Amino acid sequence: MIAASPTNVRGADAPSLAPQSPWPHRVAWLLVLCTVIGTVGLGATVTTLGAGMAFLDWPTSGGENMLAYNFFNDIKLGHTDKVLEHVHRLAGATTGLLAIALVASLWFLEPRRWVRGLGVAVLGMVIVQGLAGGLRVTEISTALAMLHGHFGACVVAAMFVAVLVTGRSWANSPRGRETPPVRTVQWLTGAALAVLVLQYALGGMVRHFGGALFEHLGGAVLVGLLAAAAGGAGLATGERFLRWNAAAVLGVLGGQLVLGMLAWATRFGVAAVGTVAVQHSPLQIISRGGHTVFAMLLLSALVCQWLRARRLATGVDSSETPPPPAARSVASSVSVNRLPTAAGVAS
Repeated sequence: MIAASPTNVRGADAPSLAPQSPWPHRVAWLLVLCTVIGTVGLGATVTTLGAGMAFLDWPTSGGENMLAYNFFNDIKLGHTDKVLEHVHRLAGATTGLLAIALVASLWFLEPRRWVRGLGVAVLGMVIVQGLAGGLRVTEISTALAMLHGHFGACVVAAMFVAVLVTGRSWANSPRGRETPPVRTVQWLTGAALAVLVLQYALGGMVRHFGGALFEHLGGAVLVGLLAAAAGGAGLATGERFLRWNAAAVLGVLGGQLVLGMLAWATRFGVAAVGTVAVQHSPLQIISRGGHTVFAMLLLSALVCQWLRARRLATGVDSSETPPPPAARSVASSVSVNRLPTAAGVAS
């Protein structure tokens, strides 16, 4: 009698190929934090202050090697625009180095080929994003500046996906739970993502060209309703694998709505309540920059929630299942020395 060894397991308790080392997950988190706080946060501030063209050259800064440029003189002289733009460039270079570190850690420590491919894709996106930022300077193009910001959101979302799939919660998540509530989360999250992408484009028009104001305002209402419904549906499933991500969607959404209202009030003013816009005021810089950062976080949170819901709904693929132990027969467990020999039978 032979013990069965399935090659394709489906179900909630099916084993999955887990990460062999925590280091890729840690590097992915470091990459996200450096990018969101450093590169994106500074980039949003640079755009708010109109400092993107502080230097007319790239990859050099003021004709000097970017890494050797002495920006402390700019600090002394009060050239805030040059300081911010230069530090933004240095943060971007640091993001590139950390993306290389992520690829290296995945290459040596990650057993799943598709996750290693994701790391390479993240590095490629970081390179493209850096080139887009440089071309925005050399071509003196506001359109490229807007595309630079839009693609940055995609880069950040891909980084968060790398954090998600390198964590143990992804490997240990339940599977095969294609229930109506989980399917509802998938559909609502997908719809929220589709509308958010359009809303992001409208936001870029407002930020860089001053147009599509009321279209962006209407889009904010639609995104808010869909994202709130998606987050609420995620909480309602009772699935632990979904709940904290759903809570993150709702939390980021709330912060984004508040920052959006502050950004509108500090840029355009609100005549009904006597609010007058003061250009480059501290509150305007914080609210407009934070609105940009939280938009990227909302996109990333929705992407991760959709992936989590999809993983819950699907079974375990054979490429993610650890190799089964070699099948063996019951007879093979009997010692050969204990089997009767021909001589023994004859006697």
